[in-house]
Amino acid sequence: MKKFLASLAILAAILGLIYYKIIILLLAWGITEILIQAVYKRKFFKASLGILAEVIFTLLILFDIVFNVLLAVPMNRLLIERGSYQFGDRKDTISRVLGVNERDNTLKKPGRVIASFLNFIEKDHCKKSI
Repeated sequence: MKKFLASLAILAAILGLIYYKIIILLLAWGITEILIQAVYKRKFFKASLGILAEVIFTLLILFDIVFNVLLAVPMNRLLIERGSYQFGDRKDTISRVLGVNERDNTLKKPGRVIASFLNFIEKDHCKKSI
């Protein structure tokens, strides 16, 4: 069973690296096309920038979710009280987990610092993300 799990983990890592390379190439291609359209077809400039902004915003949300899952163990240990709403769910963003724990008053000091910083950037950011 241990050999099977180790093989599965290695396969998942290899597939993850292949996926990562493909995503980077496709992302570069898509952004390049958007920028070319913005430069050469000036009448589409605003629309192209809007599309680019949407792509970037979507990527930021995806990265937020990925980091929520990948860093669940250290963030659960360092940012929140034991038994509170946990990091690691692939449907949550880091801001949402911080917001739930901020509401429930279960953030440790480092978690409160991060939530305060996010709330400084956007008023009630963590609460809005719930």
